[in-house]
Amino acid sequence: MFEDKTYKNLMAKCMSYAPEDIDTSEGSVMYDVAGPLCMLLAENFADLSLLNEQMKIPTMTGEYLRSKAEEYNVKINSATPWIYKFVYEGADVYVGDRFFADGYYYIINGIDDSDNSLYIECETVGTAVPKLAKGTAVIPVYPIQGLKLSEVGDVFRYPKDADTDEQIRSNLQKALAQPSENANVAQVKKWVEEFEYKDGAKPIKSAIVYACATYDKKTGLLSKDVPNNVLIFLNVDENYNNDDVVNDIQEYIDPDRLGYGEGKGVIGTIYNVYSLVTIDISISAKLYVQSSIFSNVDVDEIKSVILEKLNNYFDSLVDTSSGDYIYIYLDNLKAEIQDIDGIDNCENLLLCGGSKNIKVAIFKRPHISSNSAISINVVTQEVNPDDIEEYTAE
Repeated sequence: MFEDKTYKNLMAKCMSYAPEDIDTSEGSVMYDVAGPLCMLLAENFADLSLLNEQMKIPTMTGEYLRSKAEEYNVKINSATPWIYKFVYEGADVYVGDRFFADGYYYIINGIDDSDNSLYIECETVGTAVPKLAKGTAVIPVYPIQGLKLSEVGDVFRYPKDADTDEQIRSNLQKALAQPSENANVAQVKKWVEEFEYKDGAKPIKSAIVYACATYDKKTGLLSKDVPNNVLIFLNVDENYNNDDVVNDIQEYIDPDRLGYGEGKGVIGTIYNVYSLVTIDISISAKLYVQSSIFSNVDVDEIKSVILEKLNNYFDSLVDTSSGDYIYIYLDNLKAEIQDIDGIDNCENLLLCGGSKNIKVAIFKRPHISSNSAISINVVTQEVNPDDIEEYTAE
């Protein structure tokens, strides 16, 4: 808005107002007097330009964006650390004791009342901290007399990164786009996806909501045009137990499935909650791989990388698609596989035994269950940079 209000332009305009017989050259009295004032004006216009940007949701950032989100009660998630069960023997260990492992410090943060075990928490938050394998030794920062064993057990809670400006902006825009409590499909979806436990953890990655619909779990059939029924399918974070989360959400929305309004749901409407129906996916292909990336061309290692890559891709389809189906295209799967570092090419790709694209109902979650569902013929090759000729257009 104020891009033209620079020091140079302000000085030129100021000098243009001087009488013709007044010297306005650089170093003149007129120039030296106007200089500091124009510099101050230029700084003020720069501040106004910044303030103008920070008043609009699409361009505001940082503390301005967070303040606006708080104004509309949009929750902002902070980064959280790894938390493990703590295994020890030989001496007493207390809350507040510090340990060191794999370049990071850890601290005993609490006691599990159910079995009187301890939790150990990383002092550095976020997903950048690598996961410690179960049984990894943690070394006391200060010696603990008699301590014979100190190591991490099972993961108690996985870390999360703090919400970025883009995530906060997206949540804020969604909050402003919908009426606060209208119980339509978008509102029910918002209720579910914002559900969190007391510790702030959110177990739901995404939710699919059908109005006027029911689902028969035995037959796997979804029926539409059923008045006063809302059907909710959950894509549960893999760090949580599916059945537990489904029960928790059912309790939160409509505990008795009777529409009495005892939960978050509206009186007179029956809500039924299920996890996404998992559909097993299998693939086969011929792969050209670099042995320098996949040590000794370990086929199981290659399969594990492909499994993780494609399952993340399938989840992204579920989380972002709209309509009644998600579509899995062979070309897209091939691109995902070839995007893996060390895989140069993918040929003869078959999906579920066929060479055709497939579609899956939106409430079903495509998933490769294990390495055995992946069949690959591996050809090793190493690319010599000297063998590649640079092309220069004439």
